[in-house]
Amino acid sequence: MPEPGFDGGTFDGSVDAGRDAGDAGPPTCPDDLVRCGERCVDPFSDPEHCGACFEACDEGLVCDDGECSASCTPPRSECAGGCVDLQTDELNCGECGTICEEGSQCEGGECRAVCDPGLAICEGACVDLRNDPANCGECGNACGDEERCSGGECRGECEAPLRDCGGVCVDVRSDPENCGACGMDCPAGTVCNAGMCAATCTAPRTLCGDDCVDTQSDPSHCGDCGNDCPAGAGCVLGTCFSECPFPTERCGGTCVNVTTDPRNCGECGNVCAADELCQFGSCVRTCRAPLVECMGSCTDFRIDPANCGACGRRCATGEICSRGTCFLPCDPGESLCTTGCENLSTDPENCGACGRECATGEICEAGRCVDTRCMPPRLQCGDECVDPQSDDANCGMCGNVCAPGSSCQEGMCRPLCDPPLLECGSGCVDPATDPRNCGGCGLTCPLGAVCTGGMCGTPCPAPRITCGASCVDPQTDQNNCGGCGIACAPNQVCDMGMCRIAACPPDRELCGTECVDTSIDPDHCGDCDVTCPDGIPCSGGACRCPGSLIICDGFCTDITTSPLHCGACRRECGPTLSCIGGSCACAPPTSLCAGRCVNTDRDRNNCGGCGMRCSGLQICVGGACIGF
Repeated sequence: MPEPGFDGGTFDGSVDAGRDAGDAGPPTCPDDLVRCGERCVDPFSDPEHCGACFEACDEGLVCDDGECSASCTPPRSECAGGCVDLQTDELNCGECGTICEEGSQCEGGECRAVCDPGLAICEGACVDLRNDPANCGECGNACGDEERCSGGECRGECEAPLRDCGGVCVDVRSDPENCGACGMDCPAGTVCNAGMCAATCTAPRTLCGDDCVDTQSDPSHCGDCGNDCPAGAGCVLGTCFSECPFPTERCGGTCVNVTTDPRNCGECGNVCAADELCQFGSCVRTCRAPLVECMGSCTDFRIDPANCGACGRRCATGEICSRGTCFLPCDPGESLCTTGCENLSTDPENCGACGRECATGEICEAGRCVDTRCMPPRLQCGDECVDPQSDDANCGMCGNVCAPGSSCQEGMCRPLCDPPLLECGSGCVDPATDPRNCGGCGLTCPLGAVCTGGMCGTPCPAPRITCGASCVDPQTDQNNCGGCGIACAPNQVCDMGMCRIAACPPDRELCGTECVDTSIDPDHCGDCDVTCPDGIPCSGGACRCPGSLIICDGFCTDITTSPLHCGACRRECGPTLSCIGGSCACAPPTSLCAGRCVNTDRDRNNCGGCGMRCSGLQICVGGACIGF
């Protein structure tokens, strides 16, 4: 539907329309609200400003999607005259008036915390699974009294480059509350960049939340802010790896090159002196050719993707460095992983990131592992895979429960109606008698008319009833016997509201309510209710077979041709014989020889007659043995 409109004097598309910069007034409204007078309102649900400022709905109506209506359209529900979705509305979450606190949002009818990138929700709180000792690696996994949580694992001490600050392992290079050292809190409006408080992050670091991080190596922001690698995985060149690829090693949850990193030279935590460089895993004073010094490391500009051709010239994610030039070795749509060029959108072993494997029974779709048992149009709701078009507990969306007396039909909760009742928008109605839905939904009878048998008509005095435009007596009316539209057959009369046979013709007999010919009727053969077996006709008032056929095993059978009943019932011919004239014999042009039917015109063992065998290489042609 079109967006609600607003008059220029009330709302012109900006929240401060018509107000000078220095004027005092109401605060700026959130993006999803508009200001009407001195209030911020939702024109899609506010009954005082429905669709436009000061457009109030009449008494008894509600504001539904910016229009005044008699009722709310599912899945929306009425709250204070407005129609809202209790599954997502932060002012009416789960039920009217339940407001989600700041920092949370309404999901599935429950207020849930909204966490910054890299954090997870544990018992309603946002925590960092990589360094939280109460939730280390996963929610509820608490480390021991003498342990620290480092890189999502409980350890005896923090793993370099992380430091122990009050029992929590933190990265003092990027933590604004412990910048450069424990307890060094950066002033408001600044960030922690490489262990120093600064106005902004400097390359190669990027601001993610409040932290300056290297998206090429940070497992919580691998390749981009919020791209969290799985527990135990490392980040190299912006790509998650389940194991750190050579020559990198896992240090504090990060894959670092121990052959060149001056803070982890040769092994995690081995820091080179201020005047030393890291070369081939050893701290040295100068770099040996062809390596050159770059930010405390000895590197080869020809092949180093972090310093390709020059110090600090980093290749893009997925590119490699060759002869000092960055290039993408893989085809479009593929990324370079340790296993080669892979499509991260569809590869179940590298789904969304290198090394991220889907579980058994899952496929990789658009970079996400999807359970094949719950493909569209089915929907994953908690631990269940449901059809939102018909599931009463998840109708149209997860958690939308249909009320008692209704069911989910085409994704909407509708009242249950037993035939012949119909659901006509306001509940179950009988189209045979409802004057507002006479014969079908919305077919209204004129004022003063009644609905009888699904037709509008004038009320009649009892015991007569209205059928169409006529008053009839359903006890005797031939065309409306017992009710409107129930017509008796030509040979029947209406007696006390039931069609009864008046009299049967001379050649017919009354059986129940029908006139039947007992001489040929297989259900009334010779007399009422005498039924012939299946397949046996009624002839002359007896169950018998026509002509020369006789009954064998309940069926009419020709014993002159049937191989199962040849000459008599159950006299069966062998598999090679046919029934001819009631005798088992060979069908022409074959003859019976030693119990078999053979063609003596071409059979080498019976050529011209039984037992006459052709010799050597002779063949039988026309009943004679011929050499060739």
